Amino acid sequence: MTGLIDVIAPEIKEEIGGDIQAELANTKLYILKVVDNKLSVGKDEGSENSWANVADKHVQAKLGLVSSEVESVQKAIQVSRDAVREEQDRESRRNNIVFLQSPRK
Repeated sequence: MTGLIDVIAPEIKEEIGGDIQAELANTKLYILKVVDNKLSVGKDEGSENSWANVADKHVQAKLGLVSSEVESVQKAIQVSRDAVREEQDRESRRNNIVFLQSPRK
């Protein structure tokens, strides 16, 4: 009995495996066609609900936020640099020695 199952099992496995692989490939192609059709229809119509337009709006909004945050960080860096320069200037002047001449009589 074991010999018959060992002979039949690989044949069934190959047949079922091949059918499943073919069905998966067909399903994948169908999904890709549907997605391509939806994207191309959205682009051609120029509708506001197309995926490309929605994604573009979100990307533009995020870029605006990032741009404003970058500007605020640059301002903070500039203020910090100015403060450091002022402190260094004060420190260098603090160590200066001032010679005063007393009037001679």
